Amino acid sequence: MKCMGVGKKGEELAKELFQANYNCAQSTLAGILSAKGREYKDRIRLAGAFGAGIAQQGLTCGAVTGGLMAFGLLVPLGEDMGAWKKQVADLSKEYIREFKDRFGALDCSKLAGCDMSDAAVRKTFHDSGGRDRICTPMVMAGTEIALEILRRRR
Repeated sequence: MKCMGVGKKGEELAKELFQANYNCAQSTLAGILSAKGREYKDRIRLAGAFGAGIAQQGLTCGAVTGGLMAFGLLVPLGEDMGAWKKQVADLSKEYIREFKDRFGALDCSKLAGCDMSDAAVRKTFHDSGGRDRICTPMVMAGTEIALEILRRRR
């Protein structure tokens, strides 16, 4: 991986990675972690199967799943697993609510306006600029929403 993100805001790094063909979950996760001063390069591999709505099935948007993964990595894990799980769940619920309020849905196919589980449809979506027009703003907004929630909670 070439060196990306030095001195960039989280949203800008997320956009740069997405435009470099990382998936939406990887890009969102990296943008959030980078903005919080955390290493992301090895961790974005965890999000590799979450693009195009979880394994290209049109399910939950990768910007959402990437944000949720970031919360799990950023919330300090203390001795009380129950307290940690509650804090991660509370952040996640707030994130899901705000993302859905902004975009009207959580599922990739609904957000994209086409069946992302169909490889031919997905290719047409990409070739027609849908990835840049629809997905890039969601990746950037997903990163922004997560960072704002973390700012409010700390």
